[in-house]
Parts: sequence; structure tokens; C-alpha cells
Amino acid sequence: MRVKQAEKIIEEKSKEKYSIEIPDEIKCAFRDIGKQLPTIWSKPELSHKQRKEFLRCLIDKVVVHRQERDTISVRIVWKGGDTTTTSINVR
Repeated sequence: MRVKQAEKIIEEKSKEKYSIEIPDEIKCAFRDIGKQLPTIWSKPELSHKQRKEFLRCLIDKVVVHRQERDTISVRIVWKGGDTTTTSINVR
């Protein structure tokens, strides 16, 4: 009986831990930042080092494969799980 009660308490606590309500103002702020990223990125005030640090916050990993002699395939895995894939000619 005590084990079942403990399991129930653990389950309830774990749900509390991961159910975070994000206020609408914060959601809107992040949406706005996303729309402004190209402008922010191109500003001369942002140093090369800061751009690299920013990318490190967004990218989980980069996978590179040589498809052919002059072509590589690049797959970027973003922190949220989305991916972007492109091929690059490397003559």
C-alpha cells in the first residue's frame, strides 16, 4: 500500500515539474525576436564571436556527408529537434 502511495506522489510531482505555463507576453516576445533575427544577425554591432555563441545556443549538431566527389550534404539538427538539410558544391 505504501509503495503505491509513493508511486502516486512521485507521478504527481513529476507532472508538476514539467507542466510550466508560459505567459502570453513571453510567447509574443519570443515570436517577435524570431521575426527580427535576420535584422539582428546583420547588424555590425554583433561580433563574429557573438554570432558563433548564438548559433551554439540554437544548434544541437551538424552532420556532414560527402555525397559525391564535389558535393557534400549538410544536415543541421536544431535544439528543438527540427532539421535543415542542404547540399553544397565544394570544388
